[in-house]
Amino acid sequence: MRVNSKDFIQPLLHTGGGLGRTGEALLVNQDLKILSLLKYPLSDGTMAVPLEHKINAKPALLAAQGEEGIIATNDYRKVPVLAAYRHIRISSESGW
Repeated sequence: MRVNSKDFIQPLLHTGGGLGRTGEALLVNQDLKILSLLKYPLSDGTMAVPLEHKINAKPALLAAQGEEGIIATNDYRKVPVLAAYRHIRISSESGW
């Protein structure tokens, strides 16, 4: 089955004005590959491509390991943020 990740996942991440001008919600799979478009370029200036680029920021790593919580750390751009993260079990073999 082919699924356009932008059409499928972007509506799930819609937060309206709730995250303000700089807030962002993003989704990674268990391999840390992004599943949604990012709001900002990566720290090297490139735009990440869903299912091609990995996010190695600490919140993504913790969520992929099955954790959930809130942490003050650097995001994928190396910018200090307060991040909430959570693992979502999709099946017995995979999670987001």
